[in-house]
Amino acid sequence: MPVRLFTKTHLTQFLAVGTLLSGTTLVGVRAFASPAGHPTTTRMSASTTGRPSTSTSTASTLFPIPLRKVTGEAAALGGAIRAENLIKPDGAVIFVVRRPGCILCREEAMDLSTQLAPRLKGIKKKPKLMAVVAETTSVDGFLEAFKGFDTYLDEERSFQKFLGDRWLGLKGMFYPSVWKNGSRAQKKYPGLEGDLKGEGRRLGGLVVVDGQGEVVYQYNEKVFGDHAPLEEVYSAASKL
Repeated sequence: MPVRLFTKTHLTQFLAVGTLLSGTTLVGVRAFASPAGHPTTTRMSASTTGRPSTSTSTASTLFPIPLRKVTGEAAALGGAIRAENLIKPDGAVIFVVRRPGCILCREEAMDLSTQLAPRLKGIKKKPKLMAVVAETTSVDGFLEAFKGFDTYLDEERSFQKFLGDRWLGLKGMFYPSVWKNGSRAQKKYPGLEGDLKGEGRRLGGLVVVDGQGEVVYQYNEKVFGDHAPLEEVYSAASKL
């Protein structure tokens, strides 16, 4: 049944059946946890050279990743295409989606497609705005939220691995910031819906990649519904 937000009933469902976590064993933060139990994050800001200050060459890492275009949950997938062919020549803003059915992921898709995309049209280069999902479960609602822009399936979760393959389990549902994020989504898009299907533990993020495959901006989702600031994303994209 579609749900609008993290209500008390919704949370009870999580505790009872763990559907947010795809029926797998309920866990807390599996990796990258601070002593306080909150996940850490790596936000890579551009150095004076316009490249991430902590990265080495990433072209060989991102370019070979095979992606398949997604047009619907029940629709046939497109043929495999190397990420390189999508990123060249002007670069790309790539939304690495945690879970297509998540209302907070759909909120970010709406933000990117309605608020960021029009601004990208005004910069010198025209980076491709795209999303990468690791599953097609409940993808139809996500595609609607990201209308007008392409979504690709990363079957090997290579983009999530590039972001550190970070996990956040049931404990994350009790963070006040997550409840705040849920309230934000409801106020911003009252008609937006989500569901509890799919793998919800692996965190996502966003990367801005130039035409040579170098990551010039990276944002790692810290908790559910933690989104890359649009001004930061636009600033990085405008410097490609």
